[in-house]
Amino acid sequence: YNFEEHNLNENDFDKNFREIEEKVIRNTYTERLPSKLTEEIALKILKERSPKSLLLCLPGNQEFAFFDSDGNFIGQGLGVVEKINDAISSYYVSGEDLESKFKCPPYGYTYETILVVLAVLIRAGHLAIKYNGREIYDYHDKDLLNPFSKSREFKKASFKAITSSLTASQKQNLV
Repeated sequence: YNFEEHNLNENDFDKNFREIEEKVIRNTYTERLPSKLTEEIALKILKERSPKSLLLCLPGNQEFAFFDSDGNFIGQGLGVVEKINDAISSYYVSGEDLESKFKCPPYGYTYETILVVLAVLIRAGHLAIKYNGREIYDYHDKDLLNPFSKSREFKKASFKAITSSLTASQKQNLV
């Protein structure tokens, strides 16, 4: 790989193969995240009543620092958020199209990772969802859990970023 030569023998073939395989994957999926998220995390984010507990729903990885300790959304500058926001900033995009785009190189995002990012965005008020002929803006909406708990329903739903919103300090000033 990459014009590297390796002297292989039966003792180190597997080790060399795994190293080369990892290099190929790293060079193909340049936007790949260091860890994966789960569908359960998305549901926890949507169901959590206390904003201060949102931080506990997520792994302790800087790439997934979506909320601060008060439950305010601080993930605008995260790579995964920016990539997904860019894809849905102009028009509604179906869950199926999002999954198709982001599972391919250079991203390699899993369905669950996309799901969590979208759950974070709806929770933060930065996402509109078209589902069953309705537009959903509120994470409390009773129909919202279906596209986030059933992959078939996720593929049918469409998502669009809401780009203008209040900052955390503006929201606090209103209260």
